[in-house]
Amino acid sequence: MGTPVNTAAFVQLAAAIPNYVLMEANGGNGDLGGVVTDPVQLVDGYRIVPDKTGIGIDVDEAAIERQPPFEPLDYDGDKGPDGSVVH
Repeated sequence: MGTPVNTAAFVQLAAAIPNYVLMEANGGNGDLGGVVTDPVQLVDGYRIVPDKTGIGIDVDEAAIERQPPFEPLDYDGDKGPDGSVVH
């Protein structure tokens, strides 16, 4: 949620359907900000839909390789019968 890749996908969805109302924008992505070479721009509170092919970004595979390996977090909140997180 909130990674440059996720944001790019949601920008394309928002541009493609008539009833998409708003998209949240976070202040930064930490180390994940570098996994794309040209992230979707936020200008005056609006995401600019890129005109590149695909979802409008280029993924930097080397930057992804430099990310630490995934380690699951221990979650103590509410879970459904199948173990999924519920609100």
